Amino acid sequence: YCIVPIVNGKAVIKGIEAGYYNLDVRPEEIEYERLLTVVTPDFLESANTSADAQDFEIELEKKISTGDFSGSAWTNADWETPAGWRLSSQERTLKTNGVAGIALPRNELYRYYKNFEMVSDVRLTDGDTVGFALRYVNDKNYYLVQISGERAAEPFNVSTYVVRDGKTERLWTVPNPLRSAVAARKTFRVVIRGKENVFKIFIEDSATGQESSLGDLVDRDGGAGILRKGAVGVAAPKGSNVEVTSFSVSCPAPCR
Repeated sequence: YCIVPIVNGKAVIKGIEAGYYNLDVRPEEIEYERLLTVVTPDFLESANTSADAQDFEIELEKKISTGDFSGSAWTNADWETPAGWRLSSQERTLKTNGVAGIALPRNELYRYYKNFEMVSDVRLTDGDTVGFALRYVNDKNYYLVQISGERAAEPFNVSTYVVRDGKTERLWTVPNPLRSAVAARKTFRVVIRGKENVFKIFIEDSATGQESSLGDLVDRDGGAGILRKGAVGVAAPKGSNVEVTSFSVSCPAPCR
């Protein structure tokens, strides 16, 4: 068992000998990917197990999103959507059609945000619920913000959740202070600003321009766990009909 430093995206294990190694590489720098793997280095696989110890070098993948994503084109080239959702470049909308799921940017360039600002214009055509996935790593690990309308099971609420290893935990639920903004078939704007371990959530009534804070979602991993970076996307529960007319994610400084 040993701990080695990571320098310039490389971990170097000094004086490694013949054997079977479990590697758990956890770089502090946010742009480098973590690695959990098993190795038997090539130079140790020969029959000569008495060979002199050598150094073994691991080069880490570098993945961090710094560009701006604009999803307003609504084409399959831009989005990865659940089956049953409808993209329309003519209507310039994304519709959930009552199907549960999460839509994400298709290009990997937009899958690794740490700090970001998301702006989206949405409409609850049936008065149910719209959601946004934050720091989405995979379908078992992400944060979720949900805003409900008048016909939802919990009407006019704002709720936040963390999904970790496939288990969903509600973090908090508060009443929406701007209930008029989410009336059925009325467009409203949601702004989420993520910086370090805090996501600030805002809602704006598109008809009046009035804006209100919906609260802060705090990343309790503090950047130490798997949810330290990820994609930002649109989410919807089963039975909710949502129309998204604009969606963008930008990366204000500092992005990392």
